[in-house]
Amino acid sequence: MKQNWRRIAIALGFVSGLAMLASGCVVRASGAVRARPVYVVDVPPPQPRYVRVTARPGQIWIRGHYQYVTGRWVWRPGRWENARAGYRWEPGRWERRGNRWHWVDGTWVRATVRVRDHRRAAPPPPPPPPRRVVRDHRRVPAYPTTAPPPPRSERPGARPGYVFIRGHWEWRRGRWVWKAGHWKRVRSGFRWVPGHWENRGDRYVWVAGHWEKAVRVRDHRRKRRPNERVPTRRSDGY
Repeated sequence: MKQNWRRIAIALGFVSGLAMLASGCVVRASGAVRARPVYVVDVPPPQPRYVRVTARPGQIWIRGHYQYVTGRWVWRPGRWENARAGYRWEPGRWERRGNRWHWVDGTWVRATVRVRDHRRAAPPPPPPPPRRVVRDHRRVPAYPTTAPPPPRSERPGARPGYVFIRGHWEWRRGRWVWKAGHWKRVRSGFRWVPGHWENRGDRYVWVAGHWEKAVRVRDHRRKRRPNERVPTRRSDGY
């Protein structure tokens, strides 16, 4: 009978130990000499502290982190460690898993090896062939064979000292194109002769406008002197 109770007590102790491990929010080191970091807690950790450090050749900075010690959060400062060739440091971190926070220790992991592709790159596609320009070699008539359209109405107004050269139609590459009028300064002793299209058989030819010297017409009639009587002629001839 005593042996049965002994077995039951051992079983209850084993079960209670498993329950403590499953729900253990705090894990402490024996003797309370130095507290070990808690791996599973129910309280979220504070925001980590950021410390600005100066780089050291051949060393790597291990950032500090919070530890849960005796029911409160304690900051563990960072430290320097020698770098390891071919490895990189993966910092430790607190991970949320359901309603609890789990601490994942930092560790050295092998650096990723960059694989170079030594295959020859494909040549770029050839450029598109040049666009072929088709020219129309048909001969464009140099002179029009039909009369130009009626001239457009222009109202330039007045401008002292200038003469307005009215616009006219021009024959360009087989079609009529209107050329607007413009002003020209007056030339003393000259007058402007406007240009015009002239029919010459089977074609129309443009006669350009030009300056023409003004001709003065003198009146050779005898001028009457002052107080001179003009003779009158009688109706009967005397």
